[in-house]
Amino acid sequence: MEKLSIAAFILPIIIFLFWMVIGYAFLSLVRTQRHLLQNALLSPTIGMVITLLPTFWLSRIGLPVSQFALLETIFLLGFSFLLLFKTKPYFPLRYYLPFGVVLLGAFLLTGSPLLRYGFNWISYSNDDMTNYCLSALRLLHHGYNETPNLLALKYNQDISLYYWFMTVPRMIRPGADLLLAFCSAITHLMPIKIFMPLIMALHLCLISAAGALVCQSKRFRNIALTTMIVLAFSAVNTLGTIYQLIAQVGGIALLLSSSTILLQTYTQHYRYNIIKQSSLISLLIMALLIFYPEVAGFLFISILLFLSILFFQGWRPNKQFVLTTLFSICICLFALNQYWINIISFIHTQVLEGIMSNTNYIFPYFLFPNGLADIWGLQVIALLPSEPWLSRSIFCGGILLIITFLSAIYQMIKNIPIATVFFVMFIITLYFFIQHVGFTLFKLAMYLQPALIGVLVIFIYWLIPKNSVRILVIVLLCYYSWKSQKEYVAFSHGQLGQLYVAVTNASMTHMSDELEEIMHSIPNHTPVIIATPNIVLAKLISLSATNKFISFPSNNFFWGYYYMFSKKNYSSFSQWFPQTEKTAEYLVKKISTQYMDAYFYLHNPDKPFITDAFLTLANHPSPNTVILLSSANRNIFNRSQLPETDKNFLVIPWKKAANLLLFVSSSLGEEYYGGREKNISLYNLEKDYFYPKKGLAGIGQYLLFSVINPSDKIRAVLQITNSFGSRNTYYLPNAMIEGTKRKSFQIIGSGSARVFSPVIKSQQINHAPYLLIDLGKSIKLTPNVYTGLMNLYGKRIPRDNRYIITYARNISVISDEEYQKMKAPSHIEHFPADLSNPNLEYSGIFEDGWLSNASFVVLAQTEKQNKLLIQGNVPLIKDNHFTTELTIYLNGKKIMNKVLTVGKFMIKIPTDKNPTRNKIELHFSKTQSYGSVDYRDFAAKVDYIGFIS
Repeated sequence: MEKLSIAAFILPIIIFLFWMVIGYAFLSLVRTQRHLLQNALLSPTIGMVITLLPTFWLSRIGLPVSQFALLETIFLLGFSFLLLFKTKPYFPLRYYLPFGVVLLGAFLLTGSPLLRYGFNWISYSNDDMTNYCLSALRLLHHGYNETPNLLALKYNQDISLYYWFMTVPRMIRPGADLLLAFCSAITHLMPIKIFMPLIMALHLCLISAAGALVCQSKRFRNIALTTMIVLAFSAVNTLGTIYQLIAQVGGIALLLSSSTILLQTYTQHYRYNIIKQSSLISLLIMALLIFYPEVAGFLFISILLFLSILFFQGWRPNKQFVLTTLFSICICLFALNQYWINIISFIHTQVLEGIMSNTNYIFPYFLFPNGLADIWGLQVIALLPSEPWLSRSIFCGGILLIITFLSAIYQMIKNIPIATVFFVMFIITLYFFIQHVGFTLFKLAMYLQPALIGVLVIFIYWLIPKNSVRILVIVLLCYYSWKSQKEYVAFSHGQLGQLYVAVTNASMTHMSDELEEIMHSIPNHTPVIIATPNIVLAKLISLSATNKFISFPSNNFFWGYYYMFSKKNYSSFSQWFPQTEKTAEYLVKKISTQYMDAYFYLHNPDKPFITDAFLTLANHPSPNTVILLSSANRNIFNRSQLPETDKNFLVIPWKKAANLLLFVSSSLGEEYYGGREKNISLYNLEKDYFYPKKGLAGIGQYLLFSVINPSDKIRAVLQITNSFGSRNTYYLPNAMIEGTKRKSFQIIGSGSARVFSPVIKSQQINHAPYLLIDLGKSIKLTPNVYTGLMNLYGKRIPRDNRYIITYARNISVISDEEYQKMKAPSHIEHFPADLSNPNLEYSGIFEDGWLSNASFVVLAQTEKQNKLLIQGNVPLIKDNHFTTELTIYLNGKKIMNKVLTVGKFMIKIPTDKNPTRNKIELHFSKTQSYGSVDYRDFAAKVDYIGFIS
């Protein structure tokens, strides 16, 4: 395992050096009169381009990447060494060495988890990452345009085949997918394992390309080195990498490299070989358009602005410039051929989505004043520090941004290329800020980092002549950004409760290895039900589940890749390829039979005609079907049924499964990823403050379940808490369970509860049993409460857009026989430990022992116990004379009324003997609250409730 970790750690460096050798050899061939240090900094990105383009063309003619990747590598290396031998270029090792040290430091700052997790580092488990991996898997084994095998597609033997719809008829950019497939073929590692090493190599390319763009002449050498140092510490730049935005990281490196080549002060005396210069320009432009065309607009606008300033300063294009431009355009047009339609289609779609996007609720962070601090890494995105640092960091971030913008205008006049790139990006960012498009701003904040930092560093060098002061300013910038960077890298470990993580503990538990072992143990062509509502986890599983007949009862996760062809509502650009359209429509017609429409009928008297629409599997499970189920530590469902295990998954034969719930995404209750705001009923797993080893999840109003092999008489188990709420949200919902009838869970009070439903019969839909939980509570967003400079703007935009009714710890189904055999405890006195007892039924008690206005607990009684003891304390908050009347019920019968004053109390009540279940209800007439310290309304702190002798 240690050897694999070291191999994973070294691999990004090997990839980077491989690209550097190829790139430097090519630059030595074209000899475009840049100084050697700039060539050295550009060479890794150029090498990536030279690796990508042949891979793209060979894949387009129908070759799987696995068939040619090794030969391509040998050819590129051999040809590069031959060029280096023939041209004998001088490499400026003395000058490059400090830059190499900075790149190594940048790698250590961001890529250190590779040493701990090796090839199992899955970082944030972003959905984009799984899409890239699945698409790469298809390109690894199939040609670019190769039509998917219908049977393999229909029976989900190879989920990667769905990505044919994305790449071919929908014309989604394939650059990152191809590069990932190439590295996977060379290393013989699955794309999921090679993903993080590859993106780390691209991360180094980005930083190196930023240095090249700044280093336009020898006098900028120290400025370029400082820019790379600050960028290495940039928290937001690091976030883009470890958040697994691989196309973005590589695309920004290409944008910076292209800007380095194209944003030049073309003087009349500047001489170069037109063909060689054109070949370099066209290769970079083609790679950018294949890899990340979204940023091509930044490049072309920057070129126009840069040349316009030169024109007003007296420059005029000469014959050499015009011919180079024309030759570059001709090479691109000829080499990309019909693929230009793909590029135009994709850019058209992206522009429309960017302008018309209404996804503020996904990443709204830069719509608030703290975005001014976030962009510099002065604080962690989505986490608000306390005052006065919050307002101070916002003020400092705003001042730095204003200084950088004004400095960029001056630098543009001085023909500094990076200032032009920054100015164009910043103006576009302002437009999206005014339009309140949160997701686009989130992306643009990452795009801006190299140019933002480069312009600021140039300003610092020009403004501060004294080295000691200059170093101090740079050190402070790096230090504060490093503090946030550390947090982002820590989040990438994927532990429970960390921000942005879609699949928790995936790296720590070596999930990819576990999945490979599980799938290897299941015979080929075996039907496998993937029982997870988490789309990212479903895709991770799919990467290893080849040659199995897999199905997803929770949701048709891949409908989005082909839905437009079922509605014939696709882009007009795809009509250039009518045969592809017909093929897509035919395939969709065949694979759409996997699911059928279904409706769950609710019995809500307030809404008598409401139904819940969903998709159900058209085919019933065969006897040899197995269920791949997330273990109890990975989801909130079936925790009453599943054994405690360190594993992430359990494999259960269908015939042996009983009383298992599978969450089904429906029109009334969707899973959080991609769901409509008010309809989301299941959010991702979070850390439980009171029980840190187990997670909990926010849930909405309606949760629909498929029940696997239910017993004749079943009861639902619902364990929930509202102790994490804000003001006025602590009250527990009046939850109902629906099958053939609607029944109540009998929840009372505030805080937390574990309750069991009455015996319920499931509703049969398409010969399969279903249940639905209705929490029956109106949903409201938590209002924003701000202090200081956070009140400047964005107050009406919700920071937390989740419509959460309560948090669930366990939702399960058990048989009535299991319920009757449960042995309730005789007392509770230790909090929160005693409330975690799975045999305890209670409601209205906070985990730290505070009692709400109404609560109950179900306890057993031994033969010797004949008294009920209740001990606690009524706290003194403001009123010394505070009193509350306590009414106690035992099994529905009132047994005592007592007025309690401030201070400790002890109540003993003789009782009849009832050894099974005794429901003890406590109702208080008045409650108190600590106010801003603790908004919870509570009556008393309980020390003991139970039976004694």
